[in-house]
Amino acid sequence: MSVTNMPQRSAHSSQYSSEQMDQNMDQMMKVRRVLFAVPMILLFALVFLTIKTYITEQNNQIKMSADNYQPLVISQPARVTKQLLPPGGKVVKNQPLLSLEVLYEQTKSAVINFNSPEAGYFFHAKTNNNVVKAYQPIGYLLKNSDANEFSFLIKNKPANMGSIGDQVKITVDDKTIFGKVSMVIGSFSKQEWQKIFIKFNNEQYLSLLSPDAKMSLELVEEQLTN
Repeated sequence: MSVTNMPQRSAHSSQYSSEQMDQNMDQMMKVRRVLFAVPMILLFALVFLTIKTYITEQNNQIKMSADNYQPLVISQPARVTKQLLPPGGKVVKNQPLLSLEVLYEQTKSAVINFNSPEAGYFFHAKTNNNVVKAYQPIGYLLKNSDANEFSFLIKNKPANMGSIGDQVKITVDDKTIFGKVSMVIGSFSKQEWQKIFIKFNNEQYLSLLSPDAKMSLELVEEQLTN
């Protein structure tokens, strides 16, 4: 009895093994498809976020207008030998800003301190320790008054932007500052860069407003308290 049943059992075992192998192959194919799909999904998500970030930055580009600053120059070539305060430092009139080696002739020079002509916020020029030509900026002074109002140039009109009174958030490098639109000059549809004025409630942000800072602007709906 047992001898005659062995072929049948062997057939069942062979059939079971074949079905199990097919199931294992199906599972392996599903796993491979998942393993292939996950990196592709992550890649598409990364590309989407990169494109979205680029478009947002392009649409919300903003920069300080040059008329906010007083260029600091001297009448002789000079080399900056020492910076006497950090970038964005608040200064008073006649405060020393830089130590300069002034080059009068090929064999003559003198070391002097360059003092601030007015009160404001001082930003260094990118001199890289090279000689600065006569009447070229060795730094910039951000001029400010009690109004804390400054002119900006904006690339494109942000979505839902009205005009005067709009609350705005400005990202400066990796920091965020807040203000309110106080004036819009001209029309966004006629110029590539539109001039607007933004008023800050206090001076806590002014040390960030470097002439070469990278900035972007967004509107905010909530009432700002700072």
